[in-house]
Amino acid sequence: MLSLEQCMDIKLLHKEGHSIRQIARLTGNSRNTVRRMLRGQQPPRFKTLERGSKLDAFRDYVRQRYEACGSWRKSARWASPAPSIFYGATSPH
Repeated sequence: MLSLEQCMDIKLLHKEGHSIRQIARLTGNSRNTVRRMLRGQQPPRFKTLERGSKLDAFRDYVRQRYEACGSWRKSARWASPAPSIFYGATSPH
């Protein structure tokens, strides 16, 4: 896929009077790519596919659990408090 800058270069070289073969040689693209770019009005846009999530099947269940527990931050804070004391070594061995 060509970038917008490459598309502009191809169109500029064409306006300057270069042939498709010369433009292909100068830009390093194939003649068919140059030809396709010159026929189109706008540079091609990248299209993403609409994909679902792996968790879509569990969306309703997660939403129910969330609403039953309230805010996840409150429940997480009270469920497992973080230890405030460091039990590891204080100096490298």
